[in-house]
Amino acid sequence: MTMASAPKSIPQSGPLSAEANQAAALAPYGGVLTVDLDAIIANWRKLEKTAVPAECSAVIKADAYGCGAEQVSRALSKAGCKTFFVATIEEARKVRAAV
Repeated sequence: MTMASAPKSIPQSGPLSAEANQAAALAPYGGVLTVDLDAIIANWRKLEKTAVPAECSAVIKADAYGCGAEQVSRALSKAGCKTFFVATIEEARKVRAAV
């Protein structure tokens, strides 16, 4: 798997949006995944309100389903999430280090 986080040259002008230009610049890498951490937090908060009085946790196994376990767990922790479910001890170590 090849990943590129910030190509050196992304066209800033033209008929396409900045996101479309970035996607075009990253096309040789096989695709672009945009993770909206604010949306993940908003979804968790909605579930948290629904779960009252129980505690709401987050399942972030498999690298948060490809979204980045460290980034997702860090964001959710800052939002108030205290419990995270993972599949392996290695994932648990990564998440614990991140939060």
